[in-house]
Formats: sequence, C-alpha cells, structure tokens
Amino acid sequence: MGFDVDTFDKILEVFQEEWHSSTILQNDTSSAGAPRLGAHSLDAAGALGITLHLLNSTMQEISLQQIFALIPTTISHYLNFAMQILELVLRKIQEARIQWPKSQAMAEYARIIRERDPALAMFVNGTMFSAFGSIDGLKCPVGTSEDIVWENASYNGWLQAHVCNSVIAFSPKGECLS
Repeated sequence: MGFDVDTFDKILEVFQEEWHSSTILQNDTSSAGAPRLGAHSLDAAGALGITLHLLNSTMQEISLQQIFALIPTTISHYLNFAMQILELVLRKIQEARIQWPKSQAMAEYARIIRERDPALAMFVNGTMFSAFGSIDGLKCPVGTSEDIVWENASYNGWLQAHVCNSVIAFSPKGECLS
C-alpha cells in the first residue's frame, strides 16, 4: 500500500475519527443520518487499506472486488467515501503536508545553486532571482480504467502507457522537500 505499518497506523488513527463520524452517502441515505458502523462491509482499516491499494498499485478495481469480496457498486461507494476522508486526514497530519522552505533556507539553497551554476541566477529590474531547488518527475504505471475519462487522463502517448505522474522536489543539499 506504499506505507509501512507504523505510518499506516498513524493515518488510520486520524482516519477512524472521520470514518466513525460520517455517513457513506448513497441515493437512499441522508447526510444528516448517524453512521451505522455495524452495517458497513468494511471497517475503517479495510476502507483505508483498499483506498491505499488502489492509489499505490496498478491493480484494477475488478481485482479489488475479488480480494475484498465486494460488488462493484459497494467498492465504488467505499472508494469515493474513503478518498474524501483521506484528503481531510492528510490535511490534518503535519508530516503529510507539503510546504515551502523557510526564507532563510531558501536563501541558502539559492546561494549553493548560484555557486554551482551561475547561469541559473537572473536579474529582473535590478533584483536577482535564483533557483532554490529542483524537481524530478516519477511516472508510476497504473491499470486502465473502464471509465474513458480516467483512462484518457492516465494515458501518456509518448510512453504509450498508462501512468500516474508524481513530482518530487529536492533541495540543493539532496534533501527531499516533497
């Protein structure tokens, strides 16, 4: 699923709070209704697991249906619901945040880059601007979707493959900033 057990448990701890206080919306349910946890096909750990499985693998939904013994509509409801909760959870966890370096670190990084490659510094209206980091792309292969919109979104014609693009940012000291 892309995480070690300790990280999964840390995410799950916050995920469960949202899971236990929210209702899985369907056409025949009220958003104001109380969650019926005993009536769920998956508990919070199962919902988080299935979501992370989908996000971190090339596995198709049909395989998830077989592994978790759920029908397509149930899988769809759980994935949609769990993705919304996961977004909220990752915004709450400090270590999951992506943030710019502090101005002092940014100035130090720019100095290191100017020393290595002065051509990356430029003057605009008398003010010098310099790079303070670099980025690199990562293309993770993904399975094709039955939904044509998602299939087209993940297709890379140059690679002739379905991939999910991720960007990783590095400081000039080699530290990962993402």
